[in-house]
Amino acid sequence: MCWVLYVAADVPLPEVPWNQDRPAFNVSRIPSLESPVARQFSKPYLHRIGAHTLCGCGFDPTQVNERHPHELADTKQSLGALREYLYGVVAATGPVELFTCWDGDQERPPEHRFRLTPQDFTPAMRWLPEGTFATVEAGAA
Repeated sequence: MCWVLYVAADVPLPEVPWNQDRPAFNVSRIPSLESPVARQFSKPYLHRIGAHTLCGCGFDPTQVNERHPHELADTKQSLGALREYLYGVVAATGPVELFTCWDGDQERPPEHRFRLTPQDFTPAMRWLPEGTFATVEAGAA
């Protein structure tokens, strides 16, 4: 089972294609199978955000296997790309909404609510708990 991270905005967001030969941060429109997640959001344009793992598991530093040191570097790179992506979309479109859950739990109501800024997405952050809904908006530069 995979961790999924969704983002919703008032306008369509830039997509970042998945490249199987060079796994990295990616953003795509949600597949129709996952459309029930729309109930979590007030904004109409939904996308799925993935890390180097394709899914959202690669954003969580606690899921890094210590026997594979490259995984921590990959996770840091994915979090850095997420932060930069959020900076860009928030600056261009205004606040966005995020929702995290395990795949299959897209319709479960959020258990946690946060207000975040792109600056909060660092390798040192405690990754978002299951069932998090967050509004991401510009913060102090």
